[in-house]
Amino acid sequence: MDQEVYSWGLVIVVARFFSFCLDLGITKSFGVMIPEMVEQFQVSNATIGFVTTFTPATTYLASPIAMLILKSGGNQRLLTSCGGLCAGLALVLSFFSRNVISLSFLFFLSGFSCSLINLHATILIFQYYGGTDQFAFFSCVTVLGIPFGSMIMPPIAEKLVEAYGYSGTLLVLGGLVLNLFPVCLTFKEPRTRHQMASNSLSENVTLTSSDEGTASTEDPNATSERLYERDPPLLQNRAMSDHDPEDQNLPESDCDQETLALIDEQASNGGLSTFQSVLTSLHVYILVEEPLFTFLYLQIELTLFLATGGWAVFNVSYGLSQGLSLAQSTFLATAGGTGGLVASILVSIVLRYHPDWCPQAHLTGLVTASLFCFLQTFQATYIYLLMTSFMIGVGLFTGNMTMEPLLALVVRPENFPDGSSVYKLMLGLGYVLSGYIAGTIHDRTQSMKTVFIFLGVVLLLGVCLMATLIMCMYRRRTRDPEK
Repeated sequence: MDQEVYSWGLVIVVARFFSFCLDLGITKSFGVMIPEMVEQFQVSNATIGFVTTFTPATTYLASPIAMLILKSGGNQRLLTSCGGLCAGLALVLSFFSRNVISLSFLFFLSGFSCSLINLHATILIFQYYGGTDQFAFFSCVTVLGIPFGSMIMPPIAEKLVEAYGYSGTLLVLGGLVLNLFPVCLTFKEPRTRHQMASNSLSENVTLTSSDEGTASTEDPNATSERLYERDPPLLQNRAMSDHDPEDQNLPESDCDQETLALIDEQASNGGLSTFQSVLTSLHVYILVEEPLFTFLYLQIELTLFLATGGWAVFNVSYGLSQGLSLAQSTFLATAGGTGGLVASILVSIVLRYHPDWCPQAHLTGLVTASLFCFLQTFQATYIYLLMTSFMIGVGLFTGNMTMEPLLALVVRPENFPDGSSVYKLMLGLGYVLSGYIAGTIHDRTQSMKTVFIFLGVVLLLGVCLMATLIMCMYRRRTRDPEK
């Protein structure tokens, strides 16, 4: 890799680290504000739990729309920077909110703006380091911002709540998020010839008929490097199927016959271009091409973020329910962030030298988090809860750290950008459901212990799915070592 490109890639890594620092860090800060918000708005824990997950949830749920915006052909750095500006302004304006509806809208707007930043940063890291052993390492380094933010933001939020109340705290947090505007100005795409091909947004695989009725195609090597925009592979392969097999440069797709039949029907009605556009926009083709991604990976990450969101929002409330003071309960969140930071550093070092250990690390994280969610309900002493919070943080952040490296192993390189978009959508769904489900369980049982038992069960389901994914990946590698 060119030294200049490599150096600027490190700038992107630092920028993404900072954006992640604000991501879950602010979500954890909402946990400190929940008791006062419940009292202020006179609503249930389920409602506040749902509202406070709007920002992180929308960050991921809006990823498919963010992908379409990035594909629109505009200046991506400018679009992302405007996203950082809007995200900060939305939280600043929440200072003036006096009802749950307006607060929900502003949290939604902040999350939607952050989705551009999150997705663009993910793709840039892959553009700089994808296809090398360094991708897993640098991806983990950027995600280190999440446990770091989780460790430092809750204590800051606690002091702010004591001094200014929850409204003033939101104002200060909004000011912090405004720093994403200059951070996003560093989001420059790599300029080497190889990466220039991958950054092309306007070129697609085209088939042009000559006077003799023959067809020509673009260079398949350049085509495979495009990361932002390309025709769905199943459509490419279908178009190529009418030509001599010896002239076909693209591999035959694994898509099912029903999908091909549907494409034939659309083509016969003159609607192929419209149908193709819909498939591309909704990323349907990747769900057909990547069965492990569709049936296992997405469900694993859904369970992980159901637990992560519920833990992030209600960890402080759990401490309060066990008789701890607000300061002690807040430190439980800090202990979890500290555990996540320690785990993240260790995982980064391990994956630096053994990137192929990513699936096993992901499974280990799920097992650890599930086990200690159950164990946390056994005792209520401060030291014991500090230990279990630390270990839950270790498990959850190990899982969070290895999501993107695992995705790179599950899907083909050309499918990574759209795979990122779809899996972030699933993470957002997990975030939305986590706060509401955990809050509903608490409202109906009046027991935070039941909430954490539920989180343990959800993570246990993720353990079973992850073990299945590892076995399927092993069988796939055994059958076809090139995959």
